[in-house]
Amino acid sequence: MEAKIWIVLAAIIMTASLKVYSQVDTLNRPPSWVGTTIGSTKEGASQTLMSEYAQIVSKYGTTGKQWWIKFKENISADDQNRLELIYKQMNDEQQRRQKVAFIKPLPPLKKVLPTDKEFQAWKNERVYGIWINGKKVDNDTLDKYSNTDFEQVTVHRLYGAAKRNKIYSYQVNLMTKTYYRSYYQQTTSKKENEMVFRA
Repeated sequence: MEAKIWIVLAAIIMTASLKVYSQVDTLNRPPSWVGTTIGSTKEGASQTLMSEYAQIVSKYGTTGKQWWIKFKENISADDQNRLELIYKQMNDEQQRRQKVAFIKPLPPLKKVLPTDKEFQAWKNERVYGIWINGKKVDNDTLDKYSNTDFEQVTVHRLYGAAKRNKIYSYQVNLMTKTYYRSYYQQTTSKKENEMVFRA
């Protein structure tokens, strides 16, 4: 493969118009995530607190098609804050059993400047699908740009359901200079912990 491949290990969580979601497979699993723990205790949470946690989670449900999207949309700020407070009191084993978890905000992606050789290779629509600033575009849209117009790029291979009905095998996510600066500022200013979900 001519282009150097950067593998994205996590679905990148962004806010507002900068959101980029991983493609969800046919089993309706939540997007995979990797992040830094918000901490735990050695003693763990009491059974009373664990029951309270389960009760709050059950109010919003963890079953059905893309349940995590509905969960995040419907949960009240008070309930989310309470879940986070209890989650911090759990031990590692208790945390691993939860479908609703919390991680520290992800750091921004570092600048990655594509080479011209890589940039030209991405114009091949049979190999690469192109996203610019979070939006899918035709490969020939790259003719309007040069490699130096971008400050961040990730390339990952598609597998399984993500590859179905697509002629290309790799997804290229590009950020223009202006978009990357806005994304960087927004990401570094975020202080709240992130609520995440797992199957």
